[in-house]
Amino acid sequence: MEPPLAAKVRTECDGSRTLILVGSAASVLEGDELAVSLRVGPGARLAVRSVAAQLVHPCPGGGWGNLTVDVAVEAGASLCWSPEPVVVAAGAGLQARTTVACAADAGLWWTDELVLGRSGENRCDLRLDTSVRIDRDGRPAWRDGLSTGGGWTGPAVLGTARYVATTVRLDPSEATVPVGTVDLPSVPGPDPDPFDSGWLPLAGGGALRRVLAADPAAGRATLGPLRP
Repeated sequence: MEPPLAAKVRTECDGSRTLILVGSAASVLEGDELAVSLRVGPGARLAVRSVAAQLVHPCPGGGWGNLTVDVAVEAGASLCWSPEPVVVAAGAGLQARTTVACAADAGLWWTDELVLGRSGENRCDLRLDTSVRIDRDGRPAWRDGLSTGGGWTGPAVLGTARYVATTVRLDPSEATVPVGTVDLPSVPGPDPDPFDSGWLPLAGGGALRRVLAADPAAGRATLGPLRP
């Protein structure tokens, strides 16, 4: 990787590896184009963390900071993606595109955290244009995105939330079902009812949980038990 991002790799006791993202220069600035491209090879196990939150700085010229993440998780591999939050400052603009392609028997734990404004800032004084595409065996597993515009702070979207976190879990042991069928896959875990536990089953197999909070610290405390 090149500045403003660097990476360090740590080998764990069980033989898996952890990739730690480190900010090596100020970012994300207006006009920046940051890109992360990652391939987890067959049978490999990888976790991705970061040492600090990623701050998207104000854009005085009205431009955007851009972040692109492109990931492939190949056969029999597993990836746990859980960096620190992205914080979008007032006056900033963030365009983010995430694409994840998983093999049919790959495992995935994908967590995104977004904080809208620094402490004391108005979340309406920023701009967002984000999308997330996660595929499993070439089929859509999850589609998401958030754009500022009419109604984005209304009750149907964010309400009072300044903190938005999403965790998507794809377990290779889960039986998948064709998209569009009525039957939903079960979600492994101590609670047999995914709706009671806060996990929502995805139609093609896997599960989703979203945390919205007006206070980022409270939101992170809620998300904490979900971290692997």
